[in-house]
Amino acid sequence: MEYFPAALEKLVEQFARLPGIGSKSAQRLAFFVLSLPEEEAKAFADAIVDAKRTVTFCPVCRNLTDGGLCPICSSPKRDEHVICVVADPRDVVAIERAREYNGRYHVLHGVISPMNHVGPDDLEIKPLLDRVAQGNIEEVIMATNPDTEGEATAMYLARLLRLKQALEHISAPVELLCFPWQTPFLREYLGNRVQLRELTIEVLEDALNLDPL
Repeated sequence: MEYFPAALEKLVEQFARLPGIGSKSAQRLAFFVLSLPEEEAKAFADAIVDAKRTVTFCPVCRNLTDGGLCPICSSPKRDEHVICVVADPRDVVAIERAREYNGRYHVLHGVISPMNHVGPDDLEIKPLLDRVAQGNIEEVIMATNPDTEGEATAMYLARLLRLKQALEHISAPVELLCFPWQTPFLREYLGNRVQLRELTIEVLEDALNLDPL
């Protein structure tokens, strides 16, 4: 039995598809939209359509942009020899707010998660390998989440990058670093590279009893 008009039921169903939104929250959002003046409701709908139509991936770092290179990749003030690898575009925002990192980024758009059927081929890994293969990258910082999936992704990428260097004879060795960016010590990590170097991928391998390549 339908308790609401068909158009309202459809709106509730669409809100319920959003992550973290249950049926009651979806109903509240739907009724809120209905209470908006028509001009505001149209602006809300137009903003969704416009964002979906215009927001794309940066061809270099795979961060979100409204066309062409993102502001970070296009800035001559950023250190092009350092790449900070993150799982999500929101991680870029979090690190940028600390105002301590001046390199560039690479966004994977996820982490390796067998439970969620997400494998390496589902992530933006190949563009990262292509960037390193160009030979001008000196440092790769793995800044994925400090949980099981995040650390597993960081270790997989570290091994992959080291193997690529060995097979393709990349002249400049890439230093691989790993740190949990969410900790309150982010400013200390980025401000003191001596301490940062202690958190290398070898430390993670020893902690998880994995043999290096």
